[in-house]
Amino acid sequence: MRECRFIKKNIYGYVSGLIDECDKERIDKHLAICKDCNSELFRVRAVLDIASSKKIPELSDEEWEGFDRTLEEKITVYPRAYIVKPARNNFLKPILRPALVILMFILIISGLLIKNPARHNITLSDSEEEFLNEIELLDELNSSETKDISEDELLEEIKLIDSFETS
Repeated sequence: MRECRFIKKNIYGYVSGLIDECDKERIDKHLAICKDCNSELFRVRAVLDIASSKKIPELSDEEWEGFDRTLEEKITVYPRAYIVKPARNNFLKPILRPALVILMFILIISGLLIKNPARHNITLSDSEEEFLNEIELLDELNSSETKDISEDELLEEIKLIDSFETS
């Protein structure tokens, strides 16, 4: 396979005799065993034989001057049309497109879920309300304002909390 690519790349040089001797021997060895490359060689020789049999008309000096003048006019009138810019190799495109699709999907789904929060009414039972009250009391005990209380007051609050648990 690698040899076939080498042959196809150098086949015109081989036919016209413009390659070095080492490459010529390499191509000869491969052509002895590969039918596909032999048929490619046959096609190239046929095209070159037909092309060499055609007579190319000679252009006069006037015709060459007209060609040069026309070419110069096109280059000055349309200079940007003849500038070849290298293509940018944006390696992030294959990564960014799927990421953007996933992000858009997440945003749409979350928008649908959050769109109408009134549908999601939360009601607490009596025991859950008592539990929240206990949490609020514990928060008050842990706050900086209640840290300076005496031990007796602290014990009274603990008894109060215990009374909630027993009821």
